[in-house]
This record gives sequence, C-alpha cells and structure tokens, in this order.
Amino acid sequence: MLDVPNKLIAASNYMKFWTSSVPSAVWITVYVIPPILFNLFNVRKYGEIEFWLTLQKVTTFVLLISYGILMAMQASNIIPFSGTTSAYDPIPCGDSEANVNIACVGGPGFTRTSYPI
Repeated sequence: MLDVPNKLIAASNYMKFWTSSVPSAVWITVYVIPPILFNLFNVRKYGEIEFWLTLQKVTTFVLLISYGILMAMQASNIIPFSGTTSAYDPIPCGDSEANVNIACVGGPGFTRTSYPI
C-alpha cells in the first residue's frame, strides 16, 4: 500500500542530489505520470514498452559486465592517486609537496602494482 509513495519520495530525493533547484513535486509528477500512461495502453502497446525497457536493462547489464572485465584487465589510463586533501581534491601520485610519506593507491587490475612515490 505504501510502496508507490515511498518509491516516489526516494526517486525525488535521488534526483534532488543533482538538481536541488527543482522542487520535489516536479520529480514526483515526472515519475508518476509515465506508469499511469503505460497502463492505459492496450496489451500490445504495453508489451512493446516492456520489451524495449527490458532490452535496455539487458544491454546495460552486458555493458557493465564488459566494463568490469576491462577494468580488471587494467584497460584504463587513470592516474593513480594517493588520497584527497581536506577539501576533497585528489592528490596525484608522487606529489612531493602534498604527500611526502604517503604511498600511492594501487590501480585496478589482477596484478598488484606498486607505484613509486
């Protein structure tokens, strides 16, 4: 009974993280109208919508799994960081001004790689 309102509030709070200037009522309206409209369609249109949404979900899963495998194979050119400053700015590895004695965080991958300071 309270599942739909809880999900609408959660979606509103989730979107407010990125766009705090938009009121919560707008996000609740955006997330409540499409399901109601989809349910008003006939069975054939509803099935078509379900097909495309499911295809999008499966495609997303396949891409995320592929991305995870590539990251584990070190297919990334990221710069290793040793941490962050008090203002949450990243500290590049080997920055002698900010972190003389701090070891660098290892990069992603199957092998353990140590980065020089």
